[in-house]
Amino acid sequence: MSLDSKQEVLAKLISRYSETYGPGNPEFMSGKGVSWARLKQDVEEEAVADRQARAAARAGRTRPSEPRPWTSAEAAGLLNLSQKAFRELAKNDSSTGPLLVDDGTHAAVSTSRLLEWADAYPRIRRWRESREDGDILGRTAPMPPQARFKLLQESVLDITLVEGKVSSLDLSKLSAGERDALLDLFRAKGGALQEDSRGIVMLQQATLPEAFKLPWADLALKDEWVSEYTRALEGVKSELQERLQRVQNVIPSLSLEDGKADAQDAYEALVEQWSEEGRALVMQVSEVRGAILGVTLPPAGPPIERPPFRF
Repeated sequence: MSLDSKQEVLAKLISRYSETYGPGNPEFMSGKGVSWARLKQDVEEEAVADRQARAAARAGRTRPSEPRPWTSAEAAGLLNLSQKAFRELAKNDSSTGPLLVDDGTHAAVSTSRLLEWADAYPRIRRWRESREDGDILGRTAPMPPQARFKLLQESVLDITLVEGKVSSLDLSKLSAGERDALLDLFRAKGGALQEDSRGIVMLQQATLPEAFKLPWADLALKDEWVSEYTRALEGVKSELQERLQRVQNVIPSLSLEDGKADAQDAYEALVEQWSEEGRALVMQVSEVRGAILGVTLPPAGPPIERPPFRF
């Protein structure tokens, strides 16, 4: 994959984050990734520290510091550009001058200078809004089961209707994090856009459970989505049940701490804390089981009218 690809420069940005900011972010180091909001905050704080260090060095108060510079690939990842687009723009003049000299050399730009240039360049100054604050970058650990269940139940998709029947599901309007998570859960990506006999395509929005209740033009496509959906829900249920079993095993092993005046109160509070988690997990397992039954059971037919009983 070329560094002209946004996916490749994003990987470079995440690699830099892992080395420079990651040690101060326990969630990132545990594989949960970093939100775009947190990544921006960390970069902004580094830029402030960089400017202060350079000002102090110019005033002769400290020796000049040389923090790790940004490569063109890392900078492109931060600004949500391809490396090719970044290098072309960086050679152009702006109110702060060009960022790179057009000599074909490798880019090495300080954090403060990179943000100063980006904030002054009209085509780039909105880089902070190029991703949603809640987008998660660099996730390596699987999404927790409760979050996956919420995603499966509540993500609103565009569905294509042909003569009143579902023809395809479109994930493109989800946030990057939601889309990636759903595509991780669903290896199938739905059908192609279709038109009815009048050349008309109708779109409406629905969650997956709502879409499954509608008639579908292609039952095989529906079965494929339902199969992936139920498989994902079964995985969620299994993880919740495993966690519930661990919680149930912990409670009997809790004991009083010797030599503490409030040992009994602390013990009771601890038991209640674990018990609350157990009750919450029982409810969550029940909700997931209900969601599975809701999509696997055949729809209820019309009520059968029986003749009145006669004596």
